[in-house]
Amino acid sequence: MARISTNGRQGRALLAGLGLLVLMGLGVALWLARAGPTVRVGEVTIDPRAPINPERTYRLILWEENVVLSGAGTTYRTFLEDRVEAFREVHPNVTVEFQLLPPGEAVNRLEGALASGQPPDVYGSLSPRLFDRNYQVPVDAFLPRARDGEPHFLPAAWEALTADGQVWGWPRWIRFITWAGRRSLLAGTGLDVDQAAQEGWTFPQALASLAQAGGGQMPGLLVHPQEPELVRSLMAAGGHGLMLQEGSLAWSQDAIEEVAAFLVAARQQTRMPRNLEAAARERVARFLQGRVGVITPVRPELAAHLLRTVPREELVLLPPPRPEGSPFHVPADLAAYLVFRQTPYQGDDQTRLAMELARFLIQSKDAWVSSQFPAVPALLSDQALWQREAPWPEATSQALLRWAEAAVTPSLDPDEAAVLRQMDDQVLAPWLARLWDEEAPSAWAAGLYQALLDQVPEPGG
Repeated sequence: MARISTNGRQGRALLAGLGLLVLMGLGVALWLARAGPTVRVGEVTIDPRAPINPERTYRLILWEENVVLSGAGTTYRTFLEDRVEAFREVHPNVTVEFQLLPPGEAVNRLEGALASGQPPDVYGSLSPRLFDRNYQVPVDAFLPRARDGEPHFLPAAWEALTADGQVWGWPRWIRFITWAGRRSLLAGTGLDVDQAAQEGWTFPQALASLAQAGGGQMPGLLVHPQEPELVRSLMAAGGHGLMLQEGSLAWSQDAIEEVAAFLVAARQQTRMPRNLEAAARERVARFLQGRVGVITPVRPELAAHLLRTVPREELVLLPPPRPEGSPFHVPADLAAYLVFRQTPYQGDDQTRLAMELARFLIQSKDAWVSSQFPAVPALLSDQALWQREAPWPEATSQALLRWAEAAVTPSLDPDEAAVLRQMDDQVLAPWLARLWDEEAPSAWAAGLYQALLDQVPEPGG
């Protein structure tokens, strides 16, 4: 009996020990659940849930690439001042100092600030990049979790900011590079304009329609003959959006030839004027006067101007055409807010507050900014507001939403962006100047392909 009693005491002690371990494990699990994951940025580990001290006075620096709101009845500076003041009403212990800069100047200043370890807390970019892993803070750990599991953002916008399993900015809106057409001049050409706007159109459809625009009595198409975006947008529409992938040329010679053949055919069949340079300078005026069927490329700022000067039902925005059999893709740019830390580190609460500022700026009224362009807000909850504010017909809104699902955006790699700018200036623009009198697109495509390879050799080349 004594032996049995001893075993019982040992068993109870063992059970008590196991119970204590279970309780300790539950406590650790609860602490981890509350603490959540940390974020490593350079030499700093950041707690995304660090409390903001209501007794501390904070100073946040905001830099923005200026947005031109032509015809919107206000300036972007005035808009941003109102938004910053609204943020300070929520956080009265915060001072936000902001600067609006031209995009090129802003990027140069940011790179210099990163080199010295003193970037702004928040940077509003029209062409976001993963600029510096030692200072740029990924945002996904700071995102409030949706209870129903539904995404907060357009998947294309979220994915465009994703690299190495992390998201490197707060997406604002996706803006599109379009072709612009006059509905009355495309009527009767056999093209279902609304279907083409929503689902895209092919090279053969474009050639057939543009050759008959305005009864075949005027140019069906006017282009900027040396604008690299002309080729890049057509390549993107054909499923070849990224010229570079991991430092190597991703465009194939066959894909370049297909685009070249389309442009040469358009030159021959759509009554382009003999002097393409002069026509390029006049293309917007001709379009406004109803003397050309379609113009391209149309950047967001130009599209915003057309949306306010051409009658609502007359203007149709079209995606760039694509080769027959290619999936539907639309070239686009993404706007986003990026968040940075500094040296010396200002604290987890400062970083979280910078994230709160970025998250505040992308909400609600920012959808009004995107409605001034052919753009779609990345935040899904703001699309109803965007549709109410947009100055275009419902059919255009539906087309843009469809485009957002098929958007092709630039790489996040800043080194690739620098190489692409060099290739635009030194390769694409001069080679485009040669294309328009070219009788053999295959020879032109072979030459351009080799010139691009010379700029960005294949690995090991």
